Amino acid sequence: MFQVYFIFFLLIVSIPIGIFILRIIDKNNTKLRDADRRQQIQLENERSEQMERYRRDAQRRLDEIREEQIAKGMHIPVSNDRELNKLIEHGWKKRFKDYEGSQQQEVEAEAVPKDDHSQDLVSSNLEDVEELIKAGVNKKREGSFKDAIKLYEKALEIDRSRAIIYTSLAKSLYLDNKRDMAIHNYIIGLSISIIYYANQHGYEQSDIENEHVQNHLVSKFFSTNRHLAHAYIDLYPTQIENLIKNIEQENSSLTRSQVQQIVNYEISNYRFGLAGGGLKDEPSHHDIDHNLNFIHIYQKCGEKIAMDYIDWNSIQLN
Repeated sequence: MFQVYFIFFLLIVSIPIGIFILRIIDKNNTKLRDADRRQQIQLENERSEQMERYRRDAQRRLDEIREEQIAKGMHIPVSNDRELNKLIEHGWKKRFKDYEGSQQQEVEAEAVPKDDHSQDLVSSNLEDVEELIKAGVNKKREGSFKDAIKLYEKALEIDRSRAIIYTSLAKSLYLDNKRDMAIHNYIIGLSISIIYYANQHGYEQSDIENEHVQNHLVSKFFSTNRHLAHAYIDLYPTQIENLIKNIEQENSSLTRSQVQQIVNYEISNYRFGLAGGGLKDEPSHHDIDHNLNFIHIYQKCGEKIAMDYIDWNSIQLN
C-alpha cells in the first residue's frame, strides 16, 4: 500500500515539474525559432534590397541602351550650316545661372587640357564616326576619360549633327568633373533629339512655341534628362545641398544625416555605373531603409533643367 501511495505522490510531484521543464524547453525553442525567423527575414530583406538594386541598375542600363539606339539615328539634316552653328553656339539660353562671384565662367574656360597621348589618339586613322564613338566608349570604360573626350571631339569634327556624339561626350566630361561642358553638350544633344523627334512626328514650327508642347517633347528623353540632372547637381555642392534639403523636407522619417548618406551613395553609384568599369571602387551600400526613387527624382529635375536651359528660338524644324 505504501508503494502505491509513493508512486501516486511521485506522479503528483513530477507532473508539474515535467510541465515546468516542457515550458522552459518550449520557451527556448520559441527563442530559437524567433531568432531563426529574424535571421531569415533579415536575409530576405537583404536579398530583396540587392535584387532591387540590380533591377534598378538593369532598368537604368536598358533605358540608356534603348535611348542610345534611338539616338544613333537622330541627326538633323542641315541644309544651311549656319543653322547648326546657331544651335551649337546659342542653343541654350542660360549659362551657369547658379554660379556666384568668381565661380562664374564661360564654356571656353572649361577646355580640356591637352596631353601628348590624347593628341596621338586624335591624329590616328579612326576617321569613321562609329569607330570613334566605340573607341570613346572603350576609353571611358578603361577610366581614360580625357582620351574618351578627345575621341568624341574628333567625331564631332567629322559630324556635328548627331545627338549620340554630344551625349556620349557629355558623359565623359561629367566623369572628368567638367560640369559646364557636360551640361552644354547634354543640352545640344537633347536639342538635336527634340528636332529629330518633332520632324518625325509632324510637328510644325508654331507648335513648339507652346510650353505644354515643349514639356512634352523634353519628357520623351527621360534618360538624357536624368544624365543632365546628374551633371547639373552632382558636380556642384550647392545643388547637392538643395537636393538633400528637398528630400529631407518631403521625408520626415529620414534624418538629415541619413539623407546625406543616401544621396552620397546614389551619386557615387551612378558615377560607378556610368563609367562602365572605368571606376574601380564600387561604393558601399548603406543600410538605411527608404523608398526614394532616384531615377525618377533625377529625371524630373532634368526636365526642369532642360526647360530652363534650352533656347526654343534656336529649335528650327524642317
